Amino acid sequence: MRYKRFFFPFAWLLTACLHPIAVAQTSADGSLRWDFAASTHDWKGNPRVESIETGEDGWRFRCTGADPWIESPAYAFPTDCKLRVKLCLMSEADNSGELFYGTSFTAGASRTFIIQPDGAFHEYQVILPAIGPEARLRLDPASDEGEITLAWIEIEPLEAIEAPSLMLPSATVTSSFREQASLLSGRLQAVHSGRQWGSFALRHNQTTVATGHDRDLLAVGTPLKWINLHETLFRLTKLPNGWMETVRFRVDAQTVIFQRSLRGGVNPGTVDVEVTLSLSGSTGDSIPVLHVPWLNLFPGFGSTGAGKHQAVFPGLEYLANEPSSSKADIESDGYDRRVPDPIKITWPMMGIVQANGTFFSVMWEMAPEVTPVFDSPDRTFNSGAHLFGLWGPGVGAERPEGELFAYAPFTLEAAHPITVRATLQAGTAGHAVDMIKACLQHHPMPGLVELPGGLPEAVELLGRGWLDSGLGSGDQWRHALWNDSFPPAYAADAPMYMQWLADHTPDTALANRLQDRAGRALEALRTHQPLMNSAVSHVRLPAPPLLYAELTDYISYVEAQARRLLADFDETGVRRYTPAPGKPDYARTHFANHANGLSANSLFQALLGAAFSGDPTLIAEAVKVLDLQTQLYYGSVPRGAQTWEMPLHTPDILASAYLIRCYL
Repeated sequence: MRYKRFFFPFAWLLTACLHPIAVAQTSADGSLRWDFAASTHDWKGNPRVESIETGEDGWRFRCTGADPWIESPAYAFPTDCKLRVKLCLMSEADNSGELFYGTSFTAGASRTFIIQPDGAFHEYQVILPAIGPEARLRLDPASDEGEITLAWIEIEPLEAIEAPSLMLPSATVTSSFREQASLLSGRLQAVHSGRQWGSFALRHNQTTVATGHDRDLLAVGTPLKWINLHETLFRLTKLPNGWMETVRFRVDAQTVIFQRSLRGGVNPGTVDVEVTLSLSGSTGDSIPVLHVPWLNLFPGFGSTGAGKHQAVFPGLEYLANEPSSSKADIESDGYDRRVPDPIKITWPMMGIVQANGTFFSVMWEMAPEVTPVFDSPDRTFNSGAHLFGLWGPGVGAERPEGELFAYAPFTLEAAHPITVRATLQAGTAGHAVDMIKACLQHHPMPGLVELPGGLPEAVELLGRGWLDSGLGSGDQWRHALWNDSFPPAYAADAPMYMQWLADHTPDTALANRLQDRAGRALEALRTHQPLMNSAVSHVRLPAPPLLYAELTDYISYVEAQARRLLADFDETGVRRYTPAPGKPDYARTHFANHANGLSANSLFQALLGAAFSGDPTLIAEAVKVLDLQTQLYYGSVPRGAQTWEMPLHTPDILASAYLIRCYL
């Protein structure tokens, strides 16, 4: 990333709004700094933190188990200004970092960051909201065991930056205009009016699928100035099968240049976008920038409007004709998913399928300078359509997750322009899966990660995981390691996987350990769980019973189970959700009391039991329910497979897995 952080010095503000309740290290100018070279300053660790010493490098401590943290005493933090927290530490643990804040520590009241656990000192920073009097900080420097040295923590208040009201695109971007430039890629056409920045439309089969934004704002300079790009000097340049729009303006006696080109893509139906922000000047010249609208697109503006068939923002949203960032899945502050942490984005793509069978998508190159903004329907500009945005800077030091605007500017240097790239695509689709297939043809998924040592290294890693990670406890196994949340239980898939690994490792000692542990687990299973149908995996295979159980007993069991499970479905093929005693009603935010993911695992087990039984009547009954489920849910959003802890409404990759198994 070719820019550096920029912020204003507000030490004077800290004197007015930061008063310690407990003893703290404060400097003469009133800024707050904990220097841990000589003292812990009343910070304390939880039972999984073992203090070693304070010394020249800072406070050295050892994390001895899962979820270690240290916490500060209470302080009168500001109530009217956001805080930048900087810290310096050395880690020999893992890369998990999180800073909680408040009078108590709750999920959602925290900022995460990635730690470099390389045994060297590194600086990190996060931005917190105004957290108020008598609040405390809690630093989680790792997720598990390892040694940490914390050198110092500093807190600096940030000046409030008032953003202007966002302006709607004008009607001219959808009205019939005499195009001054156009491009054609398959059936996708991009046309520009030539009037001003962002005055363009995207059409598929002559129908507008999205428009640009001809009222964009860019924030730059000292003091900060919000530039209306439609009021700046504008030039439209025709390119081979494309065009480039350019604006330039003077701020602080310097010239800022903003350019965006659209060209026909390599694949028909795609358009490549390249946007560059630069500063005209000599090496060493720079200017602070708070907000960059790399790309604002409004699918449905002036055409299909705010409705949709489905929309996808991979990792965050899989929608029917319903609002994104809804509280049907998350009721806390984390429900607003318009501006997410990039770690939550599983594939950089935003897409929508309209009821008329047309899809439109944006794919972009992930970069620190970019944050996607997804709002369907659009409540950010209130355009009456949908919003697919790419804004800068990205979520990180200058912009916390969930914030439409950054808290502090970055610096644009004359010698280092910033370029952002994206691809637009349109086509026909019956539902989101069709759209994703089309997008993958242009923008394939990254390849599978390969360990340098190939299969032998993978086998060793997996083998040592079963043996040495703590998943196993005697002859029992945990689903996951997280405090006491997953107690050990008998699991027949554990010895099965260990025996497979033992057969495939070249390490004789490791193979012997795996076989020995698997053998002891199988002996315990034969006594306590002879059907061998238990597992710690989410997706359970019938392989352990086929390998280890008495088949006649197992077949009798799964046949009876199939009959019980099929009885849960009514005559229309619906399996209804019933809240577990003492648990929340996870269906209360859903539009129905059933879902495909809720049904899929039970239906797969019924199909499996029917197949093993060989009973033609039972097989026909199971297939009939499968056909009814297909009629109910074909092309719908996969959801509701984890109602022991998640809402029935929540889109769910486990539901996808269960559904696929029913049809394979």
